[in-house]
Amino acid sequence: MGEIFVDNFKDILRNFREYFGLKNYQIYHGLCSEETGKKYESGELSPDLLLFFTVLERLGISSERFEIILPDVCHEFILWYENCICYAENQDVIRFKDEKEKFQALYHVNKKIQFQQKAFIDYIDYRVFEKDLEKAYCNIVKAIQYTIEDVDKIIEQNLYLSMFEWHLLINYFDVLYEYKKEDKADISRKVYALSQYLLILPIDDLIRAGIIPKLVLTMFRQDEDFLSASKRLELLDSILKMSIKYMRVREMPEILSLLIKEEPAYYRKNAYTIWKHSLEYIFSLCGLNVDFRIEFFSKELKYLVLSDVLKQKRKRLGMTIEEVCENICDVKTYRRMEKGQGVPYKSILKGISDKLELKYRYFRTEVVTDDVYALFLAHECRRLLAICDIRELKIKCDELKKLIGTNDMVNRQEIEFIELILNGDMGKEEKAEHLWKIFRYTASEFTGEEFLSIREIEILTYIAGIMGENQVIDKINLLEKILESENNRKCSDHYARLAVPLGHLVGAYKDNKEYDKAYTFGIEFLKSSFKNDNATFLLTIIDYLSTIEEENGDIKKAEELCRHLFYIAELYEKYSDTEMIRAYHERVFNPKEAWYLAGV
Repeated sequence: MGEIFVDNFKDILRNFREYFGLKNYQIYHGLCSEETGKKYESGELSPDLLLFFTVLERLGISSERFEIILPDVCHEFILWYENCICYAENQDVIRFKDEKEKFQALYHVNKKIQFQQKAFIDYIDYRVFEKDLEKAYCNIVKAIQYTIEDVDKIIEQNLYLSMFEWHLLINYFDVLYEYKKEDKADISRKVYALSQYLLILPIDDLIRAGIIPKLVLTMFRQDEDFLSASKRLELLDSILKMSIKYMRVREMPEILSLLIKEEPAYYRKNAYTIWKHSLEYIFSLCGLNVDFRIEFFSKELKYLVLSDVLKQKRKRLGMTIEEVCENICDVKTYRRMEKGQGVPYKSILKGISDKLELKYRYFRTEVVTDDVYALFLAHECRRLLAICDIRELKIKCDELKKLIGTNDMVNRQEIEFIELILNGDMGKEEKAEHLWKIFRYTASEFTGEEFLSIREIEILTYIAGIMGENQVIDKINLLEKILESENNRKCSDHYARLAVPLGHLVGAYKDNKEYDKAYTFGIEFLKSSFKNDNATFLLTIIDYLSTIEEENGDIKKAEELCRHLFYIAELYEKYSDTEMIRAYHERVFNPKEAWYLAGV
């Protein structure tokens, strides 16, 4: 057994480095030597996947933009970390400590990165459960020092950090405020300087939106006197706008709380208060605490697990284990791969991948291109599609089409799917037929056994979505088939891949008058949305819940949810939605009361 590798790292690294004009030390510091970094770039060496994603994020590229096949040992480590975070958030100290002890039994893919995360979990233990500030401080410092030599030289040396490393720093400063209270002003200056540094760094806005609000909130929570009143208000307003644009939700109640304190204008203060109350209502509906805690960091990773992929592809091709192994490796070695035991050598994994006709090895982007800007543009198209900004989506889609063309089937699928969504004149039957055609560019008929890409899942979901009232059972069956297929896979959290079909399934159960099931699924969906800090489908699910309460005869709760829906839509600047919600409320509930005038 050998290293976990990414065979196309060389090209990815070169393209991104050229795009941003970065030097070796800016991305490799604390991870490996510059000489080793050069060997990764030349293809002489292949990095492990944990190192790969750390470097990728240091390059300023969010891991949310990619989908990968992870070896089982990486999956097990990610699952261990996410379980620890989940138990800590839920204040389940017994399960947290039991899970923490499992670390030593894990396969060490990259000791430096894994021990860094272990030190962070120890920090959470001392910070959250043991309430030992000194030991918490020692462990967060220990975690940082695995990959960051000197915190005070980050700006001076123009260093780039991963999302997790930034999160470590946020926690470091949070503890430092309490551990060295006499240095509060100096700490605030450093935190503010880093927030401004992040604003000018040429990094992915997804990363920026995930870091800066937390950094600013940590500072303002610990030091209310730092900066002038006008400067504090300006900074808070900027992180509010950032969170709105990228549909962030976890820190939103805390941002609004601080704005309520700082905002002098009554009408805006009133709006912030109402928006905060509405978010708190939805959080409480899900049994979640709105208190701002920066310790609990999790990432929305989109991945499949190698053992799952190998087994499924082999069976789909009708091949025996002996046929797969022929001229590559012995049967025992391959059986271990399908069982997720150990890590295969590079040459073996490459040979197996070729024989099983894997469409991509270990890693894929949303479109096939060497153009870094095109990758960003493709993700922006997906964001605009999710928030239904049709006008801007058309402009960006046309630009993307010019850059990547449609010769590659993945690219053709992406472009034609967006163009179909933009085509409002096409009938449902014609649209469904065309969607199946687009689906088959990259996949065969859907049997429920395939490993689908995010886009393939979304295409199937859209097919389900345009089924008429007489086809609601067929719609449910198709959506359940997608979920069943995905839930049989190994993964720490299926939300990243299944958000779209899950949302549609809540609506389908509602339409089929399966209200209890729809409500349960809706609440679980909201919990996953908050966990993953993604408010994209928040309005849709709240709308479903309100309708369910109305259909069940609880008019008071339905009306209450409708009001909260209006205010949350207003918060996220979904003004076309607010008009529809207001009109619906006036038609169904209380046409005389102008309650909505309390907002802005």
